[in-house]
Amino acid sequence: MSARFAQVAISVADKEVSLAFYRDLFGLEPVGGTHFSGKATEQVQGMAGASSNCSWLIDDRSYFQFEIFQFDYPLARAYSSNRQPQDIGYSRLIFSVPALAPVAARAGVKIVELHGHLTAFLRDTDGIAIQIIEADVLQARLTGVALSVPDLEAARCSFVDGCGCAPLSAPAPDWGEVWGETGADKDMMLLDGGTITLELSQYRTPVSRGWPDEYRIADHGILNIALGFASARAIRSQLGIMQVAGIKSNAPLATAPGLFALTYSQDRQGFSIETIYISKLAAGAFGFRKANLFDRTLMAIMKAASWLRSDDHKGRQMDNLKHAIITGAGSGLGHGIAERLLKRGVKVSVLDLGVPADRAVTLDAAAKTGKVEWQLHKTDVRKLDSVKAAIAAYGPTELAVNFADVGALTTFADMEDTEFYRVMDINVIGSYHFARAVMPHLRKGGRLALTASMAGITSNYGYTSYGTSKFAVGGLATTLRYEYEPLGIGVTAICPPEVITPMVHEEKMTGNPIGLEIKRLAGSLQPDYACDKILAGLIAGKRVIIPGFKAKATAFAAQRMPGLFDWAIKIMVRKVMKNTAHCSLAL
Repeated sequence: MSARFAQVAISVADKEVSLAFYRDLFGLEPVGGTHFSGKATEQVQGMAGASSNCSWLIDDRSYFQFEIFQFDYPLARAYSSNRQPQDIGYSRLIFSVPALAPVAARAGVKIVELHGHLTAFLRDTDGIAIQIIEADVLQARLTGVALSVPDLEAARCSFVDGCGCAPLSAPAPDWGEVWGETGADKDMMLLDGGTITLELSQYRTPVSRGWPDEYRIADHGILNIALGFASARAIRSQLGIMQVAGIKSNAPLATAPGLFALTYSQDRQGFSIETIYISKLAAGAFGFRKANLFDRTLMAIMKAASWLRSDDHKGRQMDNLKHAIITGAGSGLGHGIAERLLKRGVKVSVLDLGVPADRAVTLDAAAKTGKVEWQLHKTDVRKLDSVKAAIAAYGPTELAVNFADVGALTTFADMEDTEFYRVMDINVIGSYHFARAVMPHLRKGGRLALTASMAGITSNYGYTSYGTSKFAVGGLATTLRYEYEPLGIGVTAICPPEVITPMVHEEKMTGNPIGLEIKRLAGSLQPDYACDKILAGLIAGKRVIIPGFKAKATAFAAQRMPGLFDWAIKIMVRKVMKNTAHCSLAL
């Protein structure tokens, strides 16, 4: 097979800024984008918790795109802004333009003549190196990618033997002078990849730095290049050839019959290579041509599916997390989040009425693992002065999370007034006290998180006090987000469904049977799973975190199909009423 690359992908800090940069400088056409997350994405990209949004740009060629990723998770690092052309990795994008002068004028860069061509060099908003060459093309095109490799022969094996690229007989031109490189000693090879050429360089001097420690493809820079295929069968055949050449797939093909097939692979020197098939039917939905009505419909379905797999809207990512303040960390979700943060080397300050001895032991062990400390301040969130004093003693923080709450599953008719006031006092007034006390101590770039629960999105039969309180907490989180995000402070609403915690065990023993039945809609989560998803969402800067597919589907139905959702709830209520004698009201 002769190689034909269908895509070049980059990872950036802000995809909207990058999209505007490449659109305005080169006239590339934006054709939509999508969200990637879930188990298949994690496996294909080889990163646990991988979650990203991407945008696509096209030029005048069919079945070729420029893909711009912005990762919510894992946290992307500014790799490209620190790298030099000789450092190992994908090192440079090469664009061809019909007239260089107007492009160079827009970019504010100098034109030089080298090897009989007019050319220029610049870096994009993330520091990704770009070379522009005046050439015989109808419009601006992305026509090449440069790689700095540890071993040229190993790279030849990967891209010629494995990927099917053809070596070009003409010597690879050395463009180093364009970016001020003089006296370099290197071997080079130029390969034909169909739509793009690959420029391979092995440097002896200047000395190349290797891949950064713990490098991930999410880090800002050129992410990978993608070989295009006419069918999933053709990809499978090529993957066998690639494996012989030492290129190993991260995961089996992710496929949707008749629509797409793809996976990521990595060669022996650490270069990520995607293999992708997109059918003609799905080409518009995947950004390989301008979308028509069918494409937009398919794209909407794909986005809805991605929304159900994800943890909702993203905000500002959390960087340099060193200190977290957590209420309710003596048990349940608060304890699980505190334990995970300590293991990651984050100092944790706990506000709670107390921490049981066995839970204190696990926090001690986690702190030892992360080589940090945790501390407890016995605090009742209903007392503002107590909360203020505790937080003031702990000092500045990057993350503040309120898990202190109580539940109740009692109907309006059965509920005592004191229960309503107690739940509102802890859940709502406690959240207000925590936010009031901690906001002055949150560093810029920090985050406040309040637990609104699934009950803050759609209440439940018997949730007179709890549902009311959680809607109020959700409203508080939304209001604070509007007020503080412009100031650099993020605000998150944590909205888990039922999590198997001590509070839930108690509720199952005493709660209203109709409410217990309806709660099954959103599913139940094990604490470890819920904590992992919540922590990933907090670090990624999610504005709303809804862990669990069934919970996401329930929230989706309640918010986007309220009539149908209410009808389904009424049916469930009537059904359970017929089978139980524990109802206080007739429907």
